[in-house]
Amino acid sequence: MGRTDGTRRHARERALQFLFQIEQTHEDWHDAISFFWEHHAARPGTRRYAELLIAETTAHRDEIDRVLSDALEHWTLNRLGIVERSVLRLAACELLYCPDVPPKVAIDEAVDVTKKFATEKAGSFVNGVLDRIKTSLENGAISPTIG
Repeated sequence: MGRTDGTRRHARERALQFLFQIEQTHEDWHDAISFFWEHHAARPGTRRYAELLIAETTAHRDEIDRVLSDALEHWTLNRLGIVERSVLRLAACELLYCPDVPPKVAIDEAVDVTKKFATEKAGSFVNGVLDRIKTSLENGAISPTIG
């Protein structure tokens, strides 16, 4: 899938913005993506990785939500803010379906993006949830699905 530099960071940010948008509008992502790109400029590599994340996250949303629900302590997905929920879905997607992304990178990027679009406290929360998923993957309690 390529590089883990600024292109992927920007792609993660764009994917988050898009998932935030469709969560509010309930649009099908296929119908909304062209309009999104008209208003959010991105280089081709950024767009490709963002669209990969969007496609995988939406295609596997039920499984991702199940994994997240199991990793949440004293929370439910519906209680989370849209930013936090969307970041967690994107990062869980990378942990489960993107074998070329090291888990530490997926988690660190998710925390940084959360801090940018939400709060420092939300970043710590996201880190804790994703670390529980990473540990479950390492212990074999969750099997990654190569998408």
